[in-house]
Amino acid sequence: MYMTTSAYTPISCTFHGYLESWMKQQQACKIRYRQDDGSSVQVSSRIIDLFSWQGAEYLLMEKGQLIRLERLESVNDTSSLGLEI
Repeated sequence: MYMTTSAYTPISCTFHGYLESWMKQQQACKIRYRQDDGSSVQVSSRIIDLFSWQGAEYLLMEKGQLIRLERLESVNDTSSLGLEI
């Protein structure tokens, strides 16, 4: 689970729309994200919820893992980088 107190950098609306679509499909997604130490981790999980909390946006996975959206590198091989905010 990734929690931080640093300022949040919003993700693109396009990528957020993809996340919402994958969440509605209720199928396992290939999720790659950066950990606190900067290393990448890839997991397979359903997206249970997307929500805002304390000025940042989060993704909740089926086993309770919580990831700040700006930490996402890709979901289902769709990169979060390079998309317009």
